[in-house]
This record gives sequence, structure tokens and C-alpha cells, in this order.
Amino acid sequence: MTKIRQKLLELKNTQRINFDQKIVPNLNKAQFLGLSALELKKIAKDLQKNWIKLTNEFMLELPHKYFDENNLHVFILNTFKDWNQYKKALEIFLPYIDNWATCDYINNKIIVKNYKEKYFEFLTNILKNNEETYYLRFAIVQMLKFYLNDLNNEIIQLIIQIKNNDYYVKMAIAWFMAELIMNNSSKYMFLLEKRVLPIWIHNKCIAKISESNKARMDLKTQAKLLKIK
Repeated sequence: MTKIRQKLLELKNTQRINFDQKIVPNLNKAQFLGLSALELKKIAKDLQKNWIKLTNEFMLELPHKYFDENNLHVFILNTFKDWNQYKKALEIFLPYIDNWATCDYINNKIIVKNYKEKYFEFLTNILKNNEETYYLRFAIVQMLKFYLNDLNNEIIQLIIQIKNNDYYVKMAIAWFMAELIMNNSSKYMFLLEKRVLPIWIHNKCIAKISESNKARMDLKTQAKLLKIK
């Protein structure tokens, strides 16, 4: 057993495990230790500051056994500052992502700020060349988080044309489209008006807009009228 896993096992919170499993139902109960994101972020910072060798070893010990280990891995990735190191570490880890939560925790703002064009190209290549569920969700959600104001029609078309029918990919597309429309309805409302999206994604996009606190009331009303029955 690795020292980091042993540390996480010592912090195991059985009261939280049922909650975690409810939000990530595709994993079994034995894969959860019940640690919060806040706890894991603190551990990640400490490891990067004081235990570099141990951290590097942990990041190569794949696949991890626990959901919490995967999340810790992501929070360590989120502290990286060098593009080449980050890209290499990310490419090693991406094949082992097995749930939406770990996928969506990837959020390295430092890398995006300093290497915005390189990261955009990296994400675009995934959308063009990969059909795996969590690769696609990763690329879609990263585009949503960091590039919503910088997107060209090529990227939007790449996402529209995704054929993967996994629930978590379709939900990511619906979320992306909803945010795109809420961000600039005059430019992108045609996605709903012209029924560009598959029916399930179309209606889920409308639901996302309707449920969002960011959407204007007139936009919610307009979107609801475009629901496909």
C-alpha cells in the first residue's frame, strides 16, 4: 500500500460515502472513501509543496483503486504551472478517468492563462480524433469553462457532430449548448430554433436554460416554447 493511499484510508469518512455514490452511480461503493473535495485540495497542496518525490510516484501508480485517489490526482494536476509537464501528466491520466465528477474537477486556470492557445489546440485535437466517453466530456467541459467567448463555428460543429451516445457525453453537450446560448442568445439561439441538436440533447439544453439562475426570464420563456414534444 502506498503512503498516500494509507493517508487517505486513515481519513475515510463512511458517513459521506453514500452521498458520493449517489452522485457518481456508475462506480461501486467499495471505490469510495468519502473525502470531500476541500480535504483533497488541501492534501494536494501539501504534497506538491513538501512531498514532491512521493507525489510523482503516486501519479504514476495507475490505475488508482479509489474515486478519492483519482480526485486527488486531478487536484495535483490543477497545481501544475509548466505546459509540457502538465500536458504529459494529463495524457497519462486521461485514459483512467472513469466518472464525470473526476473529469469535471480538472480546472487548471494557471495553464489556461499562460498557455491558452496551446491548451485550445490540445482540446480541439481530442474533439477531432477521440471517441472515448471521458475524453470527450473532458474536452467539452474545458471548452465550456475556459473558451466560451472564443469559440469558432468549427468547434461548435465538432461538438454537435459527436456520435457518442453515453449519458455523460450527451449531458456535457447539452450543458455546453445551454451555456453558449445563455452567453450570447442573439448569436446562438438558432441552435434551438432550427433544431440543430438531437432531440434528447435539444430538450435537455432547454431544461438547463430553464433551471439556470443566469438565464433571463424572457430567454427561459423563449426556450421553453421550442421544446420538442
